[in-house]
Amino acid sequence: MCDKLGLVATLEIPFVNKAAANEAGKQNTVNMLKEAIRFNYNHPSIVAWNLGNETTMKAPDTFGEDYIKHFVSTHEVLAQTIKEEDKTRYSYSVFFREPAYQDRLGIRVTDLVGYNKYYGWYVEELEDIDKNLRNLVSRSLELDPDKPFILSEYGGGADPRLRSYNPTRFDFSVDYQFLLHKHYMKTILDIPEIVGANVWNYADFQVEHRKDAVPHINSKGLVSAKREKKDVYYLYQALLKNTPFLAISSKSWNKRSGIADAKDATFATQPITIVGNGKDVEVFLNGTSLGKKAFEFSTATFDIPFVKGQNLIEAISEKEGKLLKDVAFVDFNLIPKDLKSNTNKFEEIAINVGSYCYFIESDNMDYLWMPDKAYEKGGFGYIGGDFLKHPSKRRNAIGTDVSVKGTENDPIYQTQRIGIESYRFDVPDGTYELSLLLAELKTNDENIMDIMVNGKTIWSNINLKKAYGNDRGIAKRFLVSSNDNKGIIVDFKAKKGKTRLSGIKLRKVN
Repeated sequence: MCDKLGLVATLEIPFVNKAAANEAGKQNTVNMLKEAIRFNYNHPSIVAWNLGNETTMKAPDTFGEDYIKHFVSTHEVLAQTIKEEDKTRYSYSVFFREPAYQDRLGIRVTDLVGYNKYYGWYVEELEDIDKNLRNLVSRSLELDPDKPFILSEYGGGADPRLRSYNPTRFDFSVDYQFLLHKHYMKTILDIPEIVGANVWNYADFQVEHRKDAVPHINSKGLVSAKREKKDVYYLYQALLKNTPFLAISSKSWNKRSGIADAKDATFATQPITIVGNGKDVEVFLNGTSLGKKAFEFSTATFDIPFVKGQNLIEAISEKEGKLLKDVAFVDFNLIPKDLKSNTNKFEEIAINVGSYCYFIESDNMDYLWMPDKAYEKGGFGYIGGDFLKHPSKRRNAIGTDVSVKGTENDPIYQTQRIGIESYRFDVPDGTYELSLLLAELKTNDENIMDIMVNGKTIWSNINLKKAYGNDRGIAKRFLVSSNDNKGIIVDFKAKKGKTRLSGIKLRKVN
């Protein structure tokens, strides 16, 4: 396929993380390389043979001097084998540690070197990407000025079910992934010494030991495992296509929700990003122009005043005399800012507690869970507590990555509000269905709590670990009533340890 499409490719053998422990293992690695070259020699798309991937992942220093000698020898033999088998193509090796580390070991022995770097994902933040990438290129070229630099892997994971207007590192939102790649591409396209860069990856793929938002899936793809395009896919088209291009990047998100801008407002304003390679773009909502904006780095963001029900968004641009147009249809659920509003009556709301992300329940007609928020009078929200934080300081992320049993909706349960005191809804009097989502996530502590609604206990002595075990998602529904204009107040009382809540839903019955 690469030959047919004219794509530049490298071929890599499965020499990954560390070297085989003995000479027989080394010879097996050499044989794999020979077989790979001989089998694929006649593919014109292949420009380099890669002897391995992240071979210093398991630091050689920790295995002793004998292993280091064996490790270095393996690299030397593989680099030599490439030249013996094919004098017309480059030898190539991919690292992830600092250039000086590989240089000290003496394994920068190939024509090309690549670095797998996940700035803004596994380490540091978005604003650090440009500085870190420029420094990395400089350090590599200082050691070998004539050895071309390749950014052999970069990227970040995204679950198409997670969206956020306040994206954070490792939240697996499509929106954080978009920002991450935008930061990378700004720097990649600005540094001529980067002769190549490889997005990791084109499509989500299976990795059995992975957990995260979608268990057993590496979700760093520009498209899902089903080849559904994520927002960032369109960004790359806008940046790299030579032909005229325009897209509403988030058009696949066709069921949305938001809180009205004011007490009796009939709309909620939310941003939408347009990507394209023209000069500017004009956006229309339900036939009314929202103005025109110039593209900056192939993106333009508009504030859209969504109304309840159907919203037609049209983006129109022009390039090289060609009219470009893209459309998105959004079914919008407008949540009243004042839940007792007569203008927009309250019906139902679901909250992804302890998270800044919307969650799209794709196996339930795209039912939408809203991001968590602090309580405001007249509205809804939590009182007290803190975000559940990932135990790894390296991630510094909200939530956990455990695979949650009993559900396909892992992200709802992977985030929580710990030590929560109350969740309050200032709804009109009436009968409501209250749903509570709970889970005990990887803890040795014993946590016991009671849950009350408007002062009445509805669930007592809740010991999730004892009753259900760790890492199992639990959902319970209750019929509750609001009387005397008091709304619905859900209180959480710790009897031992800390209270916790993963999700909450309230639906008006009558």
